[in-house]
Amino acid sequence: MSSSSNAKYVQRGRVIRINMLCTDVPQPSAADIADRPTLTDSDLINLTRRQYIDKATLDSPACIVCHAKMNEMGYVSGNFDSIGRFVKTEKIFNLSEQVVATHTIDPVATPKITESDSQTFNNMVDFQNALAQSDSAQSCLARRTVQFFNRRIDNVSYDSCRLNKIDSLVKAKGSLIDVFVQNFKMQSVMYKRSN
Repeated sequence: MSSSSNAKYVQRGRVIRINMLCTDVPQPSAADIADRPTLTDSDLINLTRRQYIDKATLDSPACIVCHAKMNEMGYVSGNFDSIGRFVKTEKIFNLSEQVVATHTIDPVATPKITESDSQTFNNMVDFQNALAQSDSAQSCLARRTVQFFNRRIDNVSYDSCRLNKIDSLVKAKGSLIDVFVQNFKMQSVMYKRSN
């Protein structure tokens, strides 16, 4: 959810990359931001939000590295506005929150769940199903579960046994309840001492 009237596709894609795929997406440097193309008020009105974002990010060699991983992942969610309502058209607002343009939304995207992935999705439902079935998202869920229960970033060498067990449970299509119960049954959790 967002309080902004304009869809935040890049932020959506970034959240999915970081939180659901455990992919690091670095913050841009001040030089990267200064190098991005200059857009006009005319661009804001005449381009769709998607075209506007691509022009601002993919035409810059410094920006394209990260935005190629985030933009498409956000575009596939285009049919949902900032509070989760289904929409077919986007309204472009100016800084005074006045509608300055309306465009048809194109949610078709190739979000690359993995580096070699070339699947194109027509909508968010198809993408969600593929994301839920992907090894990358399932492994990330295992990592986030271990991090949550340990209240710290996971350590691959120290937590490998636990990560493997949870990852196996997730991939075996066990329910989240099974994952949590099995997590608590592990000796490393049962006999963990509080400091």
